[in-house]
Amino acid sequence: MQKQNKRVLLTKRMIKDALIELMDKKDISKITISDVCSIAEVNRSTFYSHYKDIGEVLTDAEDDIIAKLPKVNDQRQDLRGAIRSILEFVKDNSELVSIMVIKRTDDGFMKKLLNSVLSLYEHLSPEIDGEKTRINYIFCTSGIVGIVKFWITSNFAMDIDTFTDIALTLAVKVTS
Repeated sequence: MQKQNKRVLLTKRMIKDALIELMDKKDISKITISDVCSIAEVNRSTFYSHYKDIGEVLTDAEDDIIAKLPKVNDQRQDLRGAIRSILEFVKDNSELVSIMVIKRTDDGFMKKLLNSVLSLYEHLSPEIDGEKTRINYIFCTSGIVGIVKFWITSNFAMDIDTFTDIALTLAVKVTS
């Protein structure tokens, strides 16, 4: 049973990796199941035994990335540390994040990323209590995601500590 689970996980990983590789070259709407199967070196029946369509593979790949985002395990972790850990993740996974954030024409992954970062914010600032405050945090999180996109496209021209300080300063201004 364990070997089968490992085999299934490996096959799914190969399919997701193939999709991401293809997304680096062309728009998701132009990618076919045959394209994915060819790159992943699996047949169509194998693909369909794990996924119903390209969208399901994409959702699974996005969920994998979100699951790898740094977690806030300590109530005492400060906002700067949380922002910095996310920026380290972005930089360490720049190729993948660039494909999923910069090269995509839809905003599905950005919405998931925003929700994940927003939940981090809420964890660090549990006093969020009203719709107006929540809107401030959404605005702030969206802005930080926007400047992170800029940071990626500038090939990380600014060092991580300086960039963290800028993101933190913006976050504090918007939320105070």
